[in-house]
Amino acid sequence: MKFCLNEINSFVLVIFFNEADIKAEYSVVTNIGGMIPQHIFLPIEEISYNMFSKLEKEGDISTGEKQRQKEAILINIMKVMNLLGLLLIIFGMRYTEIIFDFLFDGKYTTPTCI
Repeated sequence: MKFCLNEINSFVLVIFFNEADIKAEYSVVTNIGGMIPQHIFLPIEEISYNMFSKLEKEGDISTGEKQRQKEAILINIMKVMNLLGLLLIIFGMRYTEIIFDFLFDGKYTTPTCI
């Protein structure tokens, strides 16, 4: 699925965008758009993986207790991830131009890429 989406992305880039500047802006925006969630959610995924592994190895807790702990941890992790995603969706669109102006010194703040 991811491969197909990447190929469609490349196809759209080649067919519809003829100018090199627009292609560069498009690739910067798509790459940054994928990097931000990866850097935010990857540590949460690693921490949750370690927590579930530690819960599995504990021998003094009954299986019912482990199951309840796992469910509580998973629900809390999902709440945090949903909240972060919602904040990124709400405030990301509004402050994209400011962030790009700060990171790239105004080079990619043209209307074609935002």
